Amino acid sequence: MKKFLHSFNLNKDHVALIYALLAAILLAVPERVASVLPQIIGVVMLAYALINLLMVIFINTSETEIGDSVLSGAVGLVVFLQGESAIVTIGVIWAVLSLSETAEEMNVTFRDKSYNAANMAGYLVTIVLAVLLMFDPFEHFHMHIRILGAEMLFSVLMRRLRLFRTK
Repeated sequence: MKKFLHSFNLNKDHVALIYALLAAILLAVPERVASVLPQIIGVVMLAYALINLLMVIFINTSETEIGDSVLSGAVGLVVFLQGESAIVTIGVIWAVLSLSETAEEMNVTFRDKSYNAANMAGYLVTIVLAVLLMFDPFEHFHMHIRILGAEMLFSVLMRRLRLFRTK
């Protein structure tokens, strides 16, 4: 998300403000976010797939993976057409991606022997939340949206504090 916002050549203060506003929306109205999220995700994934496929056809670029584009388009179409019932699909994908990312982080942590109680606790919390999301995506989705909002807000605050301390 931050890389996407930086692509618009916004300065760090503008990016932080946009990030904080998105976080506030996620915290304040997670039900509304959940109701429009499938359409937003579906449109973005379909656009990504279409742009990549057009690049392959007209620009003949080798950097674009056709299989990834087709997969993105298929998932985007399903999520878009399912509407709010796509919460289950989105929730399960979100959970699997979280588990995959955590597994990779754990591999690095154990390979580097840099484990401690804090990162072990973080891994455990992530795993428990992901499993809860897979068991009942409808029930836990709003909570995960709030957690994402809190995480984003915390990230902005920590970056601002670091900048403040270095001045």
